[in-house]
Amino acid sequence: MSELLCVLGYPKTASSNLVGILNCHPDIFMLYETNLRSSAMSRYAGQLVDAWPETRGLVYAEQPIAVPYAKLGDMLREKYGRDYRYVGDKFAGEPVANFTGLPGKVIFSLRDIRTWLAKGSVQSIYQIESNIVPIAIDFTAFLMRTHLVPHGVRVKMEDLLGDDTALFKQLDDYLGLDLTKHADQWWQDVGNYKSSDPKSLQSWAKGHPSSTTKPSGEDTAAQLADHPFWDAILPLFDKYYQADGCHSSAEVEADLTALAAINKIPAVRLDQAFDGIETRSISKSKKKKFGIF
Repeated sequence: MSELLCVLGYPKTASSNLVGILNCHPDIFMLYETNLRSSAMSRYAGQLVDAWPETRGLVYAEQPIAVPYAKLGDMLREKYGRDYRYVGDKFAGEPVANFTGLPGKVIFSLRDIRTWLAKGSVQSIYQIESNIVPIAIDFTAFLMRTHLVPHGVRVKMEDLLGDDTALFKQLDDYLGLDLTKHADQWWQDVGNYKSSDPKSLQSWAKGHPSSTTKPSGEDTAAQLADHPFWDAILPLFDKYYQADGCHSSAEVEADLTALAAINKIPAVRLDQAFDGIETRSISKSKKKKFGIF
């Protein structure tokens, strides 16, 4: 029976890149933002069902999360002759509720809050120009709760976009597979599957060009303003972001209480939190000093 493998992370933390990397290995089958344990059909669940109607019976909420993915593994074996060691999914948007109880393997995609909040697409998704505090609390709380999943592994975006040798070794050890051998040039392979390969049942790579482009480092640089908000949140964020192991559940709960108190800070506008932001993408770059473009 295939083991469940989940990728969890907020948008713009390189979680799509992780799916592409994992799917380079012949013993891994990763769906993309499908969530078989849901009543609603996501865009990519619709792609799966349209291409393979028999999978419609897998998509419903009233079942343990590992069950539909194990059944999908059985179906892949019967139809395609592929005996995948891992079958899993990347979950869209905010990470699924109660992820601390997830079975199987769990990979968390993480990013430094300084550059994440500065990212233009994050500002658009969460409408944070008038107040960055609520989403900063949620983002940090997610990071803290990853420490309650000792069987999970945390992947920092900067490690993926820089020298990924150590990261691939970490994933090799975690999964018990030689991912390095198969994903050395992963960005060239993402989405390029033969029609006979069940990984071709979903098409998502074209909408995520960073997943098909050779990594070239961080795409956002931010100059923080001198503001009490940063003094309050960064010690908590960095404590968990820089940690090698997991903090205890008691420590996590105490720090979550301290984090929640930050919401008492009056609204902090984006231009109060940053003195300047510089971003680049595959197609263009932009510098921003607040009030001046």
